[in-house]
Amino acid sequence: MLKFGVIEPSTLSYASPIVVVRKADGSNKTCVDFRKLNEITVLDPEPMPKPEQIFSKLKVDQYFPTFDVTKGYWQIPMTDEEYMALSTHKGLHQFKVLPFRLVTAPATINQVFRKLLYRTEKLDNYVDYMPSHIPNWQGCITVIRPFLPCDAMLAQYMPSPVSVCHTLVSYQNG
Repeated sequence: MLKFGVIEPSTLSYASPIVVVRKADGSNKTCVDFRKLNEITVLDPEPMPKPEQIFSKLKVDQYFPTFDVTKGYWQIPMTDEEYMALSTHKGLHQFKVLPFRLVTAPATINQVFRKLLYRTEKLDNYVDYMPSHIPNWQGCITVIRPFLPCDAMLAQYMPSPVSVCHTLVSYQNG
């Protein structure tokens, strides 16, 4: 994370530990244990989108561009937060971007993308995944144009991978 600019050295007075968690496939992943911090965090009232509401809009359309923002949480810069440090074998570090597993992280990223997509009619968001629904091929170009690298406003949220104008979209919960 230090190498990718996600964290930086810190002198904060509070830190969460790092833990190793076994994944369903038997491999291990390293996580920051925010449980103590999450217990005392005031929840964000931001409404989360429901997949069912998004899917109900799809029935009349034929093309479905989808955008999955690479590490969407890490696209959101953190302000000076006194509790965002983590303890490692190399000392304390703090997050420069929104960390995963923070109880308010999904609401925060949802709020950012909701504001970003406010004026769009055929583009929704579900955390850091943006499904679209278009009735015709010409509409696909209109929807994907803002996501091309030349658009300065969205360049920092460069989607990857992008699935352009397919007639079938699969959804995997989880």
